[in-house]
Order: sequence, then C-alpha cells, then structure tokens
Amino acid sequence: MTSPAQPRSPTGQPSGTEPGPARPDRARAGRSSASTRPVLIGIGNRDRGDDSIGPLVADAVRGRTDRVVTIVREGDLAVLPLLWEDDDDVLIVDACRSDDEVGSVHRIDPDELPIGVELSTHGVSVAEAIQLADRLGRRPARLRMLGVTGRDFGFGPISPPMRRALPAIVDEVLAAFD
Repeated sequence: MTSPAQPRSPTGQPSGTEPGPARPDRARAGRSSASTRPVLIGIGNRDRGDDSIGPLVADAVRGRTDRVVTIVREGDLAVLPLLWEDDDDVLIVDACRSDDEVGSVHRIDPDELPIGVELSTHGVSVAEAIQLADRLGRRPARLRMLGVTGRDFGFGPISPPMRRALPAIVDEVLAAFD
C-alpha cells in the first residue's frame, strides 16, 4: 500500500488500466470552436472489482448530462493523447490504492505522477501517456486527475463500499466541470 499522497493503481502504477476498447462519446457534447470542451476519461476494467470505478463514473455522468464528452478507456493508455483536443478541459478518473477509506477521492496533479517507477502490465501508464502527449504537443488546455481509493481489484463486481460511494463521486465530477 502507498500513502494517500501517492495513490496507486491496482497494478501498483500511478494509474492502471486493463485491456479493452476506448469508447468516445464525442457527438453528445457539442461546442463552438472557441469554447472549451469538457472531457471525462474513465479508466479501468469493468471486470476487476473496484478498478471499474472509472468506467462506472463515465457511464453515470453520460446518463446525467450531455454537456460532457465521456470516454471509457479499458486498454493501453498510449492512445490517451489522441482522445482530447488542445482546448479541452480533461478530467481523468481512475482507481488507486491508498490507506484511506474505499471511495475516497484524491485530486492528483498529473505532472507529479512518477514515471518509470514500475512496469505496467498495460504497456503505458497514465504518467507516461501524459509525457507522450507533451512530447507530441498534444497536452489539453486543462488536465486534471481524480484517483478513487479501492481495495478489491480481483475479478468480479465492484465492492459494496465503492458502489455506495459512486453517487458522491459522480456529483464531484460534475461539480468539477461547473
């Protein structure tokens, strides 16, 4: 376990994912070319317990508003820089490990995620994907990250404590775009 100041993914990475397709919902959030587009990227694996929180948050936000572009990423994160535009306001939600209560939300500065600390089973971590975006000149106008403390990352459904925390997490995400 890491401290609350250093939330980690279920695989021990600063942010973890499992293989799967990206599902952008870009058509639902219209905007003019001069405006900032709110983009939520939920990272995780729907089949790995609390790691499913990112996709579940994205699903719930999609069900409550059409003003936020919602994307679920369950695979290699090397594509993250391709999921946003230069003027987007991007919020990434992912499960993490910490000593805090399950469902606790941590605001994480993407620039402070450690790079190359451990190998990811997914090829590229969130930190490495952000570094790649910088190298490609594809950093969005605003990039934020929320880590949600989980405990159960084995195969199976989300844990009851994380399920109970989901509505409050969704409210926090929606408030972040206000």
